[in-house]
Amino acid sequence: MTQQDDHQPGTDAGHPMHRRDFLKKAAALGGTALALSSLRLTANAADKKKAAPVAKPEAAKGLTSAAGKPILATHPQHGYNKGETIQAMTFPNLSSVEGISPNQLNQHIELYNGYVKKINDIQGQISAMTPELDKMNATYSPFRELHVEQTYALNGSILHEAYFENLGGKRTPATDTELVHKLFTEEFGSWDNYVQHLSAVGKSMRGWAVTGYNMRDHRIHNYGLDTHNQWVPMNVIPLLVLDVYEHAYMIDFGTKRGAYLDAFMRNVDWAVVDQRLKTMILHG
Repeated sequence: MTQQDDHQPGTDAGHPMHRRDFLKKAAALGGTALALSSLRLTANAADKKKAAPVAKPEAAKGLTSAAGKPILATHPQHGYNKGETIQAMTFPNLSSVEGISPNQLNQHIELYNGYVKKINDIQGQISAMTPELDKMNATYSPFRELHVEQTYALNGSILHEAYFENLGGKRTPATDTELVHKLFTEEFGSWDNYVQHLSAVGKSMRGWAVTGYNMRDHRIHNYGLDTHNQWVPMNVIPLLVLDVYEHAYMIDFGTKRGAYLDAFMRNVDWAVVDQRLKTMILHG
């Protein structure tokens, strides 16, 4: 089950947009070669089948692990090879964050590292376990509990990585991004409407607020999660991830979540969000 605001400013509730229409809008608003290239490849379903495969970004080519094996994931800090453990990422971009203390960030990263350690532990136990079908039970069984907590620890790792990646860095202003500012404004009616709506979701949820591109209606929405694996929307590509758990702000802001949200918005590197959107357009 997903949480989605079907009456956002700037959207036609109940009227899904075709992907080709979204791409046309992206091309018209952004005017980028990337969007136009994607539009040419995907605007017509029949042409899409005949189109040559889109090349992966240069950053994803030729990556190898320490053992010299090809890395399947596109991020050089991930170790997702078969049989390898997931490696925690580092976030040098956080050194430029202002208004959120190093202590707050370091404690937060320590918690993230715990999720990475735990997902490796859980996945190892699952791999070593031989399912006994006659002992499976939806109320309780060790096999069930491992798979429940697998989603919690895995999503906890991924969501934190996306959060830290879109925080700090060059802190590129939203107005300097080619597609994000214009498409978000188009969807929500104005940039201020988008920020206010995201803030409202952030104040309403117990875990996460996520701005994502919905592959079903081809629109951009804000979604809310109470926990890492509760109410996660399917077929949604995260563009901006905001952690609103108390551990993200209590050291610096106490119970003043609004002050934390203001600090977060001042530190978003919109170039990261813009790149996620462009990557989604190219490969989605």
